Amino acid sequence: FKSADDIQHLMDELAFPGDEYWRLPNGNFTREEAMLLFLRRLSYPANYLHLSREGFSAQRGALSQLYNKVGEWMFVNHTHRLLRTGMSKWARRVPEYAQCVGEYTGFPSFNVFGFLDGTSRAIGRPGFWQRAFYSGHKRKHCLQFLSVTAPDGMILFTHGPTNGAHQDNWLVNDCKLNEQLQHLNAVIGNARHPFAIYGDPIFAHTAYIRKAMPRYERTLQHEIYNKAMNAARVSIEHIFGIVVSLWAYVDFSKKQNLSWTNPATAYLNAQFLTN
Repeated sequence: FKSADDIQHLMDELAFPGDEYWRLPNGNFTREEAMLLFLRRLSYPANYLHLSREGFSAQRGALSQLYNKVGEWMFVNHTHRLLRTGMSKWARRVPEYAQCVGEYTGFPSFNVFGFLDGTSRAIGRPGFWQRAFYSGHKRKHCLQFLSVTAPDGMILFTHGPTNGAHQDNWLVNDCKLNEQLQHLNAVIGNARHPFAIYGDPIFAHTAYIRKAMPRYERTLQHEIYNKAMNAARVSIEHIFGIVVSLWAYVDFSKKQNLSWTNPATAYLNAQFLTN
């Protein structure tokens, strides 16, 4: 945000509650203070002692309570509704997304409108269930998320978190992503050539989830297709990077502790704010 007007505009668009809502047992805050603290906390890791020295004049316990309440309000009222309630809400944009991907790759007949991938968000070593949250692939304790992104950078859908022991394909089945894509095509009314998403080779190939052609049956045309689609799929990795660069708090694993913070809600709110 470049000015106070940008933050004011954000609060107005989100219908952010007024001052009365932020009267907490440990202190009273204005709506501007609530939003500023929330954005400052997500933008870069800092403890509440440092924040109190930056101008948030309240006890550390009150600042912690305020941050948690803003995060809960944001998740319940906006983040969950946008990222976790199916994909049919994007039906009007999907044909345009598919056209953009087709023009970029040179394969418009495949009707690919988005890209699928999973991401692991590192957390501090938990005091319980350590084995469940440990990822042998990433060699760290983490939470797993699955996201679908569009060519314009919008995050269309996110499922998670789950513990670090699960792979990406497990998340696809857990959230019934194929059924959601089938419903999306039914809403659009496109059953003959369904709109689909593209993912890396770990995902199972279905009518709605595409992946690179396997090596044992590739032709020259398949090689061209793989190269073009993989070049486009890199955009989802860039989007994951944009989220953690804008909201560096979610990338600092020592602050992401299951015992006294909520790293899953923080990361999902960061994705919503990135959108």
